[in-house]
Amino acid sequence: MGPSAPNILKYVQEVREASVMPERLPPHSHCLNCEVPIAEDEIFCSDKCKVVHDGKARKEKRRMMYFYLIAIVAIVAISITGSFL
Repeated sequence: MGPSAPNILKYVQEVREASVMPERLPPHSHCLNCEVPIAEDEIFCSDKCKVVHDGKARKEKRRMMYFYLIAIVAIVAISITGSFL
């Protein structure tokens, strides 16, 4: 048998009391590339992060374009060969 419900509740309460809540953080956002905390009105923490993020975005866009192109070609090929059967 496992621990009884009162023991579990007591343990949970002890853990909650022992944990110290950090002070409230000032309003901020996070860099889109590296997730470092930055000022609320900024998007990237540095120019390097912007360049890296833009490169990743272009690569992802190109990959999705190839995926859709291959999907269209496959659908057309299946529909053409299906009409011969």
